[in-house]
Amino acid sequence: MRRMIPNQGLFLEQKQKLLLTPELKQALKILQMPILELSQYMEQELEENPFLEVEEDKNNEDEEPKTEDIWDLVSQDWDNGESNLGQGEKEPKVELWQKDIFALPSLREHLREQLFDLANSIGDLLIGQFIIDSLDNNGYFVEEWDKIVTAFNVEKNQLEKVLSLVQTFEPKGVGARNLQECLLLQLDSRDLMTPLAEEIIKNYLDEVSQGRIPEIAKKTKFSLSEVQEAIDLIKSLNPRPGNGFRQTEDLGYIFPDLTIRKIGEEYQITVNEKSLPSLVISPFYRQVLKNHQGEKEKLFVEEKLKKAMGLLKNIEQRRLTILKVAEAIFQEQRAFLEKGYDYLKPLTQKEIAQMVDLHESTISRVVNSKYCQTPWGVFPLNYFFPNKINNHLDRQEELTSDKIKKIIKKLIEEEDKNKPLSDQKIQDFLEKQKITLARRTIAKYREELGIPSSSKRKRY
Repeated sequence: MRRMIPNQGLFLEQKQKLLLTPELKQALKILQMPILELSQYMEQELEENPFLEVEEDKNNEDEEPKTEDIWDLVSQDWDNGESNLGQGEKEPKVELWQKDIFALPSLREHLREQLFDLANSIGDLLIGQFIIDSLDNNGYFVEEWDKIVTAFNVEKNQLEKVLSLVQTFEPKGVGARNLQECLLLQLDSRDLMTPLAEEIIKNYLDEVSQGRIPEIAKKTKFSLSEVQEAIDLIKSLNPRPGNGFRQTEDLGYIFPDLTIRKIGEEYQITVNEKSLPSLVISPFYRQVLKNHQGEKEKLFVEEKLKKAMGLLKNIEQRRLTILKVAEAIFQEQRAFLEKGYDYLKPLTQKEIAQMVDLHESTISRVVNSKYCQTPWGVFPLNYFFPNKINNHLDRQEELTSDKIKKIIKKLIEEEDKNKPLSDQKIQDFLEKQKITLARRTIAKYREELGIPSSSKRKRY
């Protein structure tokens, strides 16, 4: 048998290969950036490249209105009977978007105010402040006693006394060390404590979460209706008493990349650029390029100029591409703009890519992490690509996963609570409506809606 020996040597081979130049990499990176990230990127480039500078606003769009203009506005409101001048007891109307979220107190600020009023001594005040600072965002006390004993050199009884004081503050349940204590504090403060409710909280919260009401009734020797009533009371309590307050570390802001307004019978789509610095090529450094002294300086200046021009070109290309893709999306989703959520039609990124003659990966970069302000609110661009549900051929209406979820939600809301619908019964109902779905898909949609299974929804 002849043995093949691999040849070693140099060979020429011709291949086609896409080379990602630095300019192309930057263009792809900028296209994918949401508006806030792009603004930060432009600020960074502005610091590093002397050829870039911020163009001064020549239009004075943000100029303060003149005194006579303000008086005209006030007079107009007065004529319409809407002026608040001279009406101390009537507060001016404030829209939701005008409200300052930082006007809300944080949980710790709210508790400190109560502590200053009720603390009996400086020592209690210091310990109380430490306890309040140790609460998590849900209002639970998560610090270990030993650390506080070491820090303040006090007896554990005094710590318990101050913690008990904090637990009397509003909101009720704050300062609890676990869920059971939190629920018991709330029941006790509302004078609603019953032996059955107390026993269920202390021993059967796992069974409550799993809907095993008959098992609880059997173990506690109470009737099903009594157990159900006690569980309804427990579920009316707040397991996270600190959630209703401002959490500054969790604040998130959305700045839409696109805005859609209806003008006459048509919709106008604009790319939001007001939060972006308006960059231009510095005329001073253009003059430096003309009057360069040496070859080394010329290369440096030419490189910086090339980068600056490439950045401006890629930013403009981003704007044009986003606008082009958005126009195609809302050409297909015009019914949504006219009538709302229920009129979204199934759409894929591949279909949009074919419409605008771009690659599907480009469409993905455009819609990733970007938001759009529409007449119906702010939505991520991905929202306008609902999945199509395969159904019977004789059903003309195109169904999306959102529409199916609404049907399932409505069915469950209208069900007999003593005999809740199982996933199988929901599947049978959809079949009669000429909608074919697997039972596991129905279970997935139900879970995404936050609806428990039929056994956990059953009432007694």
